[in-house]
Amino acid sequence: MKEFNRYTLQVRDAHSEKYLEILKNIEVRDLISRHHISHIEYDFQTARATEEIIKGLVKENSSFYLTLIEEVAPTTDLIKSERILDEALYLINSGEFWRAHVLLEAIWKHEEDLLKRNFFRGLILLCASQVKEQMNQREVALKMYSKAIKLVAQKFPEGVKQDIAPEHYSYPLRVNSLAVRQLLP
Repeated sequence: MKEFNRYTLQVRDAHSEKYLEILKNIEVRDLISRHHISHIEYDFQTARATEEIIKGLVKENSSFYLTLIEEVAPTTDLIKSERILDEALYLINSGEFWRAHVLLEAIWKHEEDLLKRNFFRGLILLCASQVKEQMNQREVALKMYSKAIKLVAQKFPEGVKQDIAPEHYSYPLRVNSLAVRQLLP
């Protein structure tokens, strides 16, 4: 049985159709696209070697970023440190909602306090709503966002909640990192 690796490819909008054709020609599976403000990301799996993928992509003569995704579980010490939350908040505010989602999920899985768990679950759903927007699935994004603000509201008073999860949906989402930091001991 072939071993498949997971990749993320980032390209500028102007070249996205060309890269999509290249990906289809190199036999990828589970292809997902996310439209960011400045670029498009394609997640995919393939049995091809990284060098083969790069050869096919370089022919396009434009810039791209190809990342091999390795499943690395964060250590408990890292999860409990503030660094991982700070990185997740930075990624949210940079529009990298999928990456933020992955980090927040690691924190959520290790959190014991129910209110904090629900808050992190709310942040995860906020990120997921933004990912669904990037995938042109607005109805799903709106439903996820609605669930997310209810979870966030459990932890924070109304005024602060607006800094973290505004009542009305918007894309791209920006989170007041300072408000999160001040209210999470």
